Amino acid sequence: MLIQLRQERGLLVFLVAVVAIGARHSRMIQANLGSVAAVQSAEAGIHAALNQIAADSGWSAGFTDVALGGEQDQDYSVQVTNNSGGATAINGPGGVSVPPGMIYLLSTGTSQAGVYSRQVAVFLEGQPDGYTYTISSGGTVEMGAAGVVYGTVKSNGDLVLNARVSIEPIDGQGHLLTSGNLTVQAQLDMGPGQDVRARGSITGQNKIKDAAQVVANDTTAATEPFIADGRLTNDPPAGREVMPNPDPSTLLSGAVTHTGTLYDGTNLDGKVHYYPNGVTFKNPPVGTGTIVVGNANSAIFDTVLNHKLNIVVLDGQNGTVGGGRVQFNRATTLEGLVFCHGSISSKAAFTLVGRAIAYGDGEFVHSGARITSTLKQEPVPGFEAFFGGGAGGGTLNVASWQRL
Repeated sequence: MLIQLRQERGLLVFLVAVVAIGARHSRMIQANLGSVAAVQSAEAGIHAALNQIAADSGWSAGFTDVALGGEQDQDYSVQVTNNSGGATAINGPGGVSVPPGMIYLLSTGTSQAGVYSRQVAVFLEGQPDGYTYTISSGGTVEMGAAGVVYGTVKSNGDLVLNARVSIEPIDGQGHLLTSGNLTVQAQLDMGPGQDVRARGSITGQNKIKDAAQVVANDTTAATEPFIADGRLTNDPPAGREVMPNPDPSTLLSGAVTHTGTLYDGTNLDGKVHYYPNGVTFKNPPVGTGTIVVGNANSAIFDTVLNHKLNIVVLDGQNGTVGGGRVQFNRATTLEGLVFCHGSISSKAAFTLVGRAIAYGDGEFVHSGARITSTLKQEPVPGFEAFFGGGAGGGTLNVASWQRL
């Protein structure tokens, strides 16, 4: 009898243990299901945010308690720190630093009516469409006075800095790149996470501050020279880039042609104005538009400028590569594109919201400048193959995706 009782008691203990293990296993299954469902909720929030940003790159409203329902009673909330257009880092949730040109998404997903919660954090980095350089040259880039450049500088020839220069990123881009040699005579201040690379030598490397990497004798695609052969299509081989070149038939279609070489005060009226023999501005232009100079002649601005204007200087009407220049002799503030098959020079304070592109073997001289690349500039006729419609926006790449 005693043996039987002990056996029954042992069986009872065993059954209780089995039930306890089963209950614990069931709770573990439920917890696992709840955790997985919460992660899925958080990632659903990320995808919803990506759709919003694709439609509006400046979106930052986020989401709060968006119900997904289902058997696990899921929902998500998303916090957005949008620094895509910023010039300096800002703080996101929890003090996370969000560099310029990036977007930080923190999505919190829950399940089982909030019992389980998981987070997913994503950094997005802008990859603008088309040509991404603020200052670019097929020849030498020389910066002769202290200034600030927002965006990336790249030259096929040497790059010479004769005064203190700051390079700040915009849309995540703020590198200094040359296919030749780099000479730094004064201090060069780089933005966070940005590189300095030269395919040749670097002189004055100790004067470069805060760069992520400083690389001489670089062999990466970043310093591969631009293809500058005057082609009208953006069709480079792998690892190469084509320097923009406008289609003259599109650029000059419907243009107003001027045979004189002195600006006569005509209202630009939003049109393309063609000066085949060159032009000198003694007074600021009236209205906005695009100035095109042909046949390796020059556009000279011998006046103070504060204007919205595109300036294009071609070697010939067919867009072949060669000479000519754009020259700013007085203080200049300009919004638009400055493009030249020869050189671009500034002899006074120079502020440009747009791109500066010096083609051919010309020298680009940057003096006292503050230049910002804008990927949302208005369309410039003839450049569609390189800048698209000019609306900007570009694409976004996922720099990191982490389940917290």
